[in-house]
Amino acid sequence: MMEYYKEGLYYRGELKIAITQDSINGQKRIHMSVSHFSRLPTWTELKIVREELLPMNRDFIMFFPREEDYINLHPYCLHLTELKPSDKLNNFIDRKDGKEPLT
Repeated sequence: MMEYYKEGLYYRGELKIAITQDSINGQKRIHMSVSHFSRLPTWTELKIVREELLPMNRDFIMFFPREEDYINLHPYCLHLTELKPSDKLNNFIDRKDGKEPLT
């Protein structure tokens, strides 16, 4: 199980993956961008690179910002952002391990 990550640029077949650490609201978060030159990455591709390159002991989300906050630098790119335990969204996670949602 991957429990660490390394920032950088990776290639997996036709996918290009960038892993960075971003600061959002004063908290450092892992951010992964996954792009393909001619189509959106598939769910399976996204899942494979997430499991290969990001820590499995952390949660990640893909979200859609409001239209006015949307930035599209690449037409075929998806993003995963680390979800922190203090994020309210954690209240919606139904954990399979029987533990209570993170608060």
